[in-house]
Amino acid sequence: MAALLSGFAETGLTTAKFVRFRRSDGFVWSTAGTPGFLVYNAANIADYGIAATEVGATGRYTATDPAETTEGDYVLVKAAGASLVVSDLTGGLRWQDTVLDVDAEVAAIKAKTDLIPASPASTTEVAAVLAAVQAIRLRKNVAVAVFPFKMVLSSDHLTGATGKTITATRSIDGAAFAACTNSPTEISGGDYTISLSAADRNGNAVIYRFANTDCDTLEIVVLSHDT
Repeated sequence: MAALLSGFAETGLTTAKFVRFRRSDGFVWSTAGTPGFLVYNAANIADYGIAATEVGATGRYTATDPAETTEGDYVLVKAAGASLVVSDLTGGLRWQDTVLDVDAEVAAIKAKTDLIPASPASTTEVAAVLAAVQAIRLRKNVAVAVFPFKMVLSSDHLTGATGKTITATRSIDGAAFAACTNSPTEISGGDYTISLSAADRNGNAVIYRFANTDCDTLEIVVLSHDT
């Protein structure tokens, strides 16, 4: 069964398009020639648009995922015209989300837990896994050894930002932003991790801000529980 790209925006957009890119490596889906993932090139931006269709007048837009089960990310943009231009990726951005290989995700969860069989036989089993994942919360005032996040270049808002020194700050329960205890380290391809100390986690609602002058600033909100 073909996978769907799905996003939300204001209703009535006739030029809405999805841009599909592969996680971490900066490759983007191109419709030119033999379709497939290619290295992002701003000169070829018109080739990266996947036409989106609104479902009724709901503001929900869909398209068949051209990459099928390949994991990655995508954005929904309102193109200024019939074809995408680079500026659409800033002023036209409406929605972004991630495509997951469900079978791989279920197998990975199975490897760490004993929730369900590694090869789910029904949607009920898949739902059980997703419910368990959604139930995970971070504890208040308890350190987190590995907190992952991704940074992308502000030049195109797509390419993973490699080799950057990322400044990490946090706002705890609405207080002013202050430096996190530790600095982030890069894994590869724009993926980074940071070790959050207990002091970084000592709040009911914490905003983590990750920034670099060459990157889009990333903010992540984490809610806490006490037990």
